[in-house]
Amino acid sequence: MTAAPGWYPDPGTRAFLRWWDGIQWTPYTQPFPMAPPPVPSPQPPPQPQPVQAKEAARARQQAMAEARQMQQELGISSWEAAKRQVAARKAERADGEVAERPPVRPNSTDPERPLESYDVVYKGGLRDLPKSKVGKIKMELYPDRIELLPTIGSKFWTELTIPFSTISSLEIVERTLNTFEGLAGGLNSRQLNQKNNIHVTYAGAEGETLLRLEMLSGVTVMGQATKCNEFEDRLRNFRVREQFVTRPPSPTLPGEGISAELARLASLKADGILTEEEFAAAKARLLGI
Repeated sequence: MTAAPGWYPDPGTRAFLRWWDGIQWTPYTQPFPMAPPPVPSPQPPPQPQPVQAKEAARARQQAMAEARQMQQELGISSWEAAKRQVAARKAERADGEVAERPPVRPNSTDPERPLESYDVVYKGGLRDLPKSKVGKIKMELYPDRIELLPTIGSKFWTELTIPFSTISSLEIVERTLNTFEGLAGGLNSRQLNQKNNIHVTYAGAEGETLLRLEMLSGVTVMGQATKCNEFEDRLRNFRVREQFVTRPPSPTLPGEGISAELARLASLKADGILTEEEFAAAKARLLGI
């Protein structure tokens, strides 16, 4: 063999390398060197499909439109704040659709859809619930009734149906600020005095009942007042008030009606149905103060 000195495959087994000194084979051996692992070639990023790209663009446009509408409705100057409000509304909407979907009525393959649906909280009026609660209640408006359904956050509530034929009065009134809100808000607390409370007087199992609710849909207090206006529009457009009970006015002596109403308010306060603040506000409205 005529070759320069170096490592060559062993001539006997070729299972390892043996040193050739240029004249003869030596006893020095070593294993074959390990081959480096193959380097994978870079793959191009997946390109979005035309349909996916269109859907993503449509979702971005819808989010921008909702954010602009939120800015106009609530007077939000910050674009980021408006986008956060939109995200909160979407999360609330998804939570209502997935976790709090109203149950399907038994023996019904095609459940009736409500004309409108709102979220409210209970403020008082029922004998078994003398104090207000913070859990969300689903209020659904149908052509002949109002249904109040429990949600995950209002397990205390039992489903209540109020036919329009039992309702004698339904009013949208201003919310009553509690002492903490008045002191903490100062002059700005007047903005919290919006008409976002719903008072329903109806004949129920407990006799004549004044059910008090507060609108929860609408995110802010002003947004809740806007929802109450929409609710009032639904009552008018669907001619709901025409189904209410109409009672002829009873003859009263001068001053007797106000005295009787004050006595009724005092009785509601004594029974714990009205708070001190609600009693004072109702009394002021009655006396025109």
